[in-house]
Amino acid sequence: MNSNAEQFQGAVTKFKKSFSKRIVDLPDALNILEHLPDIMFFMKDRQGRITACSRNFAIMMGGQCENDILGMDAFATCPKHLAEKYTEDDRMVMEGRMALTNHLELIQSPDREAGWFVTQKSPLCDRDGDVIGLLGITRSVSAARIFLRPYDEFSEIMEYIQSHLDQKIIIPDLARKLHISLNHFERKFKHVFGMSPSMYIVHARVHQAASFLAGTKNSICNIAGEVGFYDQSVLTRYFNKIMGMTPSAYRRSMLE
Repeated sequence: MNSNAEQFQGAVTKFKKSFSKRIVDLPDALNILEHLPDIMFFMKDRQGRITACSRNFAIMMGGQCENDILGMDAFATCPKHLAEKYTEDDRMVMEGRMALTNHLELIQSPDREAGWFVTQKSPLCDRDGDVIGLLGITRSVSAARIFLRPYDEFSEIMEYIQSHLDQKIIIPDLARKLHISLNHFERKFKHVFGMSPSMYIVHARVHQAASFLAGTKNSICNIAGEVGFYDQSVLTRYFNKIMGMTPSAYRRSMLE
């Protein structure tokens, strides 16, 4: 970058920071997002406590409005295994002063319904430049088909995977559905979802298994077959890796 470009970029950054410092009620400004029902926003302090959020986020966390969850942290609103993951992500954002973008994560509501969300998190600083919390925006992958063209491009593939979890899913067949080469498909898929097609399928199977564990009395062995794992041991290995606990421990946590 030449000196003129650097000076211009510096001026733009200075202007942006100067204007941002004049905004007194950032949460009020973010209320415009309430008009986009598939988007939820939240703000947290350094201790991970909710300081502001959209109504839809409050509902997702078990409340009816913002006031119901103000001051609560992830452990007060989410299952422990998920709260630990959210807290670690928050710590990395605030301590590393780096934004977390297009992060695919599982969010589970108090009614035990889980879903995949694409989340963005960015550190918030005070006038002295010290990190005092973070701002997050998240939206459901299934509800966001109309907003993200890359995800929309893969909607047929996502639906196919979801409806064929109990069967063997062949990656080259998925590429042929989009009429592109296998290498192009795998490269593009990883760019959009942050993981390979095969790992996405594993995540989808684990997610479906979690729903069955919470919502049915089927044995873990039967659930393994229903979501496409060879046997219970394979399900347990991947479930523990992704969810941070065994299927039986997860089922017990849903009954607490």
